[in-house]
Formats: sequence, C-alpha cells, structure tokens
Amino acid sequence: MYESMDETVYSAVQQMIDGNQYLKGKVVAGPDTVFEAGDFILLLGDLKHITDAHVEDTVPGSKFDSGVDLKKAIVSLVSNNKPTEMTKGFGTGETKVTDPEQAEKFKWLGVDSRMPVGVDNVHKIDSNSEEFRSMNIYTYKDSRGNEFKVKVKEGDGVKTTFLSFIGGKIGKLGDKVVLSVITAFPGKEGASIANRNDFMKNGHYFTTTSKEVIERSTGQVSERVMGFTQYWKKQTGK
Repeated sequence: MYESMDETVYSAVQQMIDGNQYLKGKVVAGPDTVFEAGDFILLLGDLKHITDAHVEDTVPGSKFDSGVDLKKAIVSLVSNNKPTEMTKGFGTGETKVTDPEQAEKFKWLGVDSRMPVGVDNVHKIDSNSEEFRSMNIYTYKDSRGNEFKVKVKEGDGVKTTFLSFIGGKIGKLGDKVVLSVITAFPGKEGASIANRNDFMKNGHYFTTTSKEVIERSTGQVSERVMGFTQYWKKQTGK
C-alpha cells in the first residue's frame, strides 16, 4: 500500500524522534510510521486518538468513517496538494509565514484527499437570516474544560473526501521537510476557523443526529415553547 524507503531514512527520522521531548518513546520510525508524500516526509504513528476525537455524538462536528485509513488519506492529501497555510510560533504567538524555511507548522485546511474519509456536519448560511437566528445553541466543554457555544440543527451530514491536516516540522532530510502529525479532521466548511466559539458569528452551524444534543440545546424556538408551556400551566393549573 505504501512505498518503502531506505533504512537510512528511518534511522534519520528516529534520531529526530529521540531528540524531541514530545515524541521520544511514543513512536518508532519504520515502514508503518514514515511515509514519503511529495515534498514532505510524514511521521504518522497511532492516529486512533484523532479518529476517536471525531466520533463522539455529544460533541458536534464532522465525523470520520469507522475504519477509515487515515494514514493513507493524509499521505494522499499531502502528496497531491500544496499547503494552504504555513505558520511559526504557537498559541497566541502563532503567525502566518510565506517562507517554508521559517515555518514550524504546515497546514492543509479543507482540501480534497481524493478518498472517502467521513461525514461533514458543518454548514454555513447568512448569520442574519431568520433560519440561522432561530436555531438552538448547544453549550459543551471539551476534555480540557474549555466551553464552547455552537448552533445546532437536527439532521444528517454529507459524505466527504475533504480533509484537514496540520503537521509540525521536526527536521529536514535533504530537501524534504519532515512533519509529525498535530491533528486532522474531516470536512471542508469552516476548516480554517481555529476557535469553535467563532463559528456562530460567521454563520456556521452543525447538523447532528444526537437526541441528547438536540434536547440539551436552547434558543429562541425552545424558549418560545417553554414560555408558552409556563403560561399554559398558570392558566390551567396543569
């Protein structure tokens, strides 16, 4: 499935791993983890934590297909497309750059991987439209305790071949940049928005089939219904 490389490549990447505090002891360079992809060499270890992060029903978002070969999809994505964005720095200090030599992160955001990867549940409409304003808001926290508020609507997503991949530079081999995976997620719409709390202001919403998400969401529609229910109880005593 993947083209094997010379043992010297694996040895060189292993040295990069051993010199990296975040990677040392967590991944071993070899034919199952190191892949040539156009102008890049990719270090892709166990990606289960990434696919698992995009299957939880109570967290609105696009979902990976069960059993997706994410490594193959990432290799295809990087091999067939130039990065959409390059940056240096991290957190609030992260800035875009145009010189690949200065880049610390290489990003492919919402690009066609040319193979099915999952379901896109992110959609965009006019944020001032009555449809958008009447949608309920779902509030949840991620594993780090960060709170997010997003618009949700009951419904199915659409199958997608589009994928986002962000890789961190850990070195170079010849003229090829070596990247370690930072994250990946399926879908195209809203791929460039880093903070989920910015989705609403841009007219983005999530479709979901999770009854729990729908029932726990609140908004203009549910508030009107609740108001009428309270009024009815006062009038009837029921």
